[in-house]
Amino acid sequence: MSILLVLVIALILTAWFGGLAFQFLREIAKARWRCRTASEREQKILAMIKNMLDEEKSLYQQIKEQTEANLKLQNEVNALRSNLMKQQTINNKRLLVINGRRQVGDKDWIVTLANPTPLRPDSHPTVIQEWARGRDYLLWARTEGEARERALRRFHTRPGTILKGIIAAPPDLLTGEITGSTLGSSTTTSSR
Repeated sequence: MSILLVLVIALILTAWFGGLAFQFLREIAKARWRCRTASEREQKILAMIKNMLDEEKSLYQQIKEQTEANLKLQNEVNALRSNLMKQQTINNKRLLVINGRRQVGDKDWIVTLANPTPLRPDSHPTVIQEWARGRDYLLWARTEGEARERALRRFHTRPGTILKGIIAAPPDLLTGEITGSTLGSSTTTSSR
């Protein structure tokens, strides 16, 4: 009976240890499955991080190129503004013609007219500055007084117009061979 009892106890212990071993193996399988799932998730997350890093590098490169393009455009705009300001501050080198009528015995006169008040409220700032500095006009008259009278008669409807100066034009003015004169080389006809 003691053998039977030992056999029963051995069977019970074997079944119990077998159940424990089966449960242990099942827990090991679950742990392996969880590790494999976690590893797969980790791989997916790492792939997403790698893709995000690649996108970040691409975006950084695009931002860098766009910043360089913006800087280049800003430099061009600044150069254009500087050039515009330079052009606006230079004395106007145009010589406008008041009228084309010339009589025998008339001399060439350059009259500088200025008007510090804006002609219209919506006038362009460049035009306002040009009139404030003074515009040069070419006209023909026998004497300086007659030239003054013709210029003021021509602009009498504009309040604030003043005669800044009047000089005899150099003899080579209309031939385009001005040598060191204070006027530029372009001649424009006034439409008024």
